Amino acid sequence: MKLTKTSYAIYAWLLTYFILVGLILNNTVPYETDESFYITSSINMVKSHNYLLPTYFGDIRFQKPILPYWIVVLSYKLFGIHLWSSRILFLVIACLTLFTLYKFALLIIPHQEFAILTVLLLSSSSIFIEYSRLAMTDLVLTFFTTLSLYYFYKTLVQPEGLKINYFLGYITMGLAFLSKGFVGIFPLFAMLFYLIYLKPENYKKYLIYLIHPINLLAFMLIAFPWYLYAYTYHYRELFEQIKTESSAVSLLSNLESMIENMAYYFRVIVYYLPVTVVAAYVYLKKRTVFPKEFTLFLPYICAVLVVFIFFVERHRARYLLVLFPLLAILSAYLFYKNGLASTLKKVTIGLFCLHLTLFLLYSYFSGEPIKKLVLYWKNLQQGDLAVYGLDRYTTSWAQAFSEGRLKEYDKDVEYIILLKKDLDTFKNYEILQQAKLLRKIKFKNYRPIKDEREYVLIKRTSG
Repeated sequence: MKLTKTSYAIYAWLLTYFILVGLILNNTVPYETDESFYITSSINMVKSHNYLLPTYFGDIRFQKPILPYWIVVLSYKLFGIHLWSSRILFLVIACLTLFTLYKFALLIIPHQEFAILTVLLLSSSSIFIEYSRLAMTDLVLTFFTTLSLYYFYKTLVQPEGLKINYFLGYITMGLAFLSKGFVGIFPLFAMLFYLIYLKPENYKKYLIYLIHPINLLAFMLIAFPWYLYAYTYHYRELFEQIKTESSAVSLLSNLESMIENMAYYFRVIVYYLPVTVVAAYVYLKKRTVFPKEFTLFLPYICAVLVVFIFFVERHRARYLLVLFPLLAILSAYLFYKNGLASTLKKVTIGLFCLHLTLFLLYSYFSGEPIKKLVLYWKNLQQGDLAVYGLDRYTTSWAQAFSEGRLKEYDKDVEYIILLKKDLDTFKNYEILQQAKLLRKIKFKNYRPIKDEREYVLIKRTSG
């Protein structure tokens, strides 16, 4: 592609996104407790040199596939153990997702304004920004499923590259499966539905190549070897955790739960990608006709919604992150076709700036006690550090900020971080530093009351 003034804009935006979101990589708030699984387990991998077995506070962890752990481990190997280094490759993956979306949009309408609008719509989503700065599996899954859909869609508009694009679609689908399991294969089901339902010209040829043994083998060689290792050497732990995870996935027999799930995920889409409301209004008013190739998106969107509405009782907003790139494409198409692209670009840039400002201010007003106390200890350059009585995700931050040097608590550790309310547990100590975390603000008789948690760093002293 020959670069023009307009096409340079996407690279400028990706660089801007990387730099600005990079400013909040080292912030502990807002937080997602599940991130501690990947931070702590990856630190253990680096220390033990066992890169196949994630362990979390002594427990083997097979709840999620291995790829996200490997990404964190790679980052630790490149940059050392820090909180920001736990996350930086996920920010890179976020930028790659935006670039994939840009290329995807150009396949649909070869016009820079439409492609850039699509990227800006996704960039303005607060949940996409949030998971761009967290070491978790959801963004990795989103990237690889979007990339797989891109290659499958490419076969529809550029049939001369049928074989290679199917192969690449399977490769990226295998990586999606290795990121978060069965949701990673939904692009294949979407493609099968498209071919069988619409029966495009030469659809039998498409089907034959789609299920070609080489493609299936490529998928299996990526998706299954780690599971084979886990089955061979840790059969009992693997199946115990599969049993635990599968217990949360079953057809909900309670109609009330299904309706509750449906309402919850509707709110998630509206809250985290509010431009979809405007897009829906534009569609109802203008009755814009979508290209027939968009039929590929429908079964994918429906499959994700059906699974999480009718089969999964737990509510997690991040479960729908895999849909947001496609929702951005559909919304951008409606805006572009109805002459609203210029206005929406300004709106989305404004939303991005607003969300980023809130992320930056969040840590300033809530406080980051663990960061403050660990950095104080590091400046002392002496003695071992441990935590006492803290939850696991807080302990994970302490591990990352201490560059993996945090010790298990015992009577010989000199420096300890704990909650101020637990000080009575110790007899001889010196308080070196205190810090507070603002959890929330309550109102009583119209007066704000802060709900704070106080942490202290103490040094043990003799008699």
